[in-house]
Amino acid sequence: MKKFYTILFCLLIKVVVSNNNPYNFKGHTDTGLVKYTIKVIDELQNDELSETLNNHLYNYCKLMIPKVDSIKVKVFYFGLANSINNKGYFCDIKKNYNEAFNFYNEALLICSKNNFYGLAGDCLLNLGNICQEQGNYTAAKLYYKNSVLNLLKVNNRLHAAIVINNLASLTYRTNQHVLSIQYLEKAIALIKSVNVNNANCVDELIHIAKNQKKLNRPILYRQYINQAYSEADKLNNPFFIARATIAKGIFYVDVLELDSAKKSIVVSKKLCNEIKSTFLNDELITLQKKYDVALQEKVNNATINTKKLNKQGNQLIF
Repeated sequence: MKKFYTILFCLLIKVVVSNNNPYNFKGHTDTGLVKYTIKVIDELQNDELSETLNNHLYNYCKLMIPKVDSIKVKVFYFGLANSINNKGYFCDIKKNYNEAFNFYNEALLICSKNNFYGLAGDCLLNLGNICQEQGNYTAAKLYYKNSVLNLLKVNNRLHAAIVINNLASLTYRTNQHVLSIQYLEKAIALIKSVNVNNANCVDELIHIAKNQKKLNRPILYRQYINQAYSEADKLNNPFFIARATIAKGIFYVDVLELDSAKKSIVVSKKLCNEIKSTFLNDELITLQKKYDVALQEKVNNATINTKKLNKQGNQLIF
């Protein structure tokens, strides 16, 4: 919170004094302030404060672009593109998709003119997400692929892997399960190229397992679920251990190993109570519902079979 008010104060003062002292205020360079403001906006856990700070960054960059030299102007264009991309995000979370789409495109145009490849990758990812949300999968796929190309130009392999995961999600939705697996394998390769000994590919392995299930490959389904759990255990990360345990529980329900599924539910509940993650709680609720349905079906089938046996016994007696 202190960072927010300090930067807001500096931005407001700099706008007021910019004509007389465009480069320096209380020891902060103009370009340094832009970079620091971008960082703080990303770190703030409050969308309302972030939006307020972002609007001031936008106004400040617009004001300063005509006043600075050709070297410094790059930083202000980068700040402007960032602020416009953020404007798109704030519209996005309010489901104002048309406005968000326009902001993302406006930011992308500035990035394209100034070779801001990393930020262009973000803009393209955001555009792809809107298209996917609205069911325009062809356009979404194109935006995602261009996002990956831009991110790899600045060697941002981990971010590129995230975008490739979106491609995998999209192809899963459209029942292109073999292609979805291929994308996930590419994402894993990128992640491992950055973190050879400590790569976190738990989510990717779980999603490969889901695709194997859709392709009716039970052996591979089991193999990737077990691999995801082993990876989570190796990382010793409670969140991913819980995530993999829930996925394992769902697998056990799918193959009707209900005793094992029940054990997974007990372990998952304990882990989720410690972690307190909304996402994991939702996953756990899904597992519990699937287990309850499967258990009820098992009870119903047992009842039907018992009635059949009793009927057959009665027929033999008479």
